Amino acid sequence: VESLNRELNRIQAEIFAGEESKRRILLRYIRAVKASVSLGEPGSEEYRHEVGTVGAGRIHLPESGLVDEDAYAIASLLKNNMTIEEVQLRRNKIGDDGAR
Repeated sequence: VESLNRELNRIQAEIFAGEESKRRILLRYIRAVKASVSLGEPGSEEYRHEVGTVGAGRIHLPESGLVDEDAYAIASLLKNNMTIEEVQLRRNKIGDDGAR
């Protein structure tokens, strides 16, 4: 029973870590998008480098701990998008399957 409890705790910790990582990525993305459309609103300047100038059509999420499933989700969200021209996901944990 103790062995099963340890395994359950390990699995729960992995799930929590994955969910927390995704939450941080989502918040970073939201801040970057807000910065890209803001016109000098206080607090947005620090995130502007993530997407560039207003209307730049870029999303940069380097070194964000993204995995294949995250790449699938981003691709799905942007499938019919006409304004994002560049998505930069360098130095993430995306494998060959996620890159397709």
